[in-house]
Amino acid sequence: MYFTLSFVVVIDSVALVWWMLRVIREVSEQAQRQATLEQALREHDHARKELENELSLARERMTQLERANEPTSEETPVVLSTPSQAVSFMPDDITYVDSLNRVRAIHFGDGESIQMSMTLAQIADALPKDRFAYCHRSVVVNLRHVRALGASDLALDDGTVLPVSRRRMAELREALGKTQG
Repeated sequence: MYFTLSFVVVIDSVALVWWMLRVIREVSEQAQRQATLEQALREHDHARKELENELSLARERMTQLERANEPTSEETPVVLSTPSQAVSFMPDDITYVDSLNRVRAIHFGDGESIQMSMTLAQIADALPKDRFAYCHRSVVVNLRHVRALGASDLALDDGTVLPVSRRRMAELREALGKTQG
């Protein structure tokens, strides 16, 4: 009986050790699988962040290229048309536009001028706002051609002197400050 009891205890001990080793191996394999999954998840997150960075850089580059390919107002000609006439010219070619006795004249840097049957407001609306401003109710001037601003007039780089109304003086100074600053 002692021998049988010893044999049963040994068998139970072996079975218990075998079961414990099996549980330890399963726990170890599960921990290893979990570590592998966590590593794969970290690699996936790292790859996702790299792709997000590359996408961000690509978007930034695309925006830069789009800005570089946009036509600027310096490159875009001004086109004025009425039922009886149409003209086009580059904005920097104009020195000023005036209205005298219901005749609007566009004056160019080379001394030439053309008459238009449009209102002064229509012509001014077609010109780039950042480069042209009213200096008088009947005169729109190209700010890039202004050489000097006096108390009641301004001088252009071709020597032409234009009147400046008191009402327009402050906004003209501000506009000139923006083009020079």
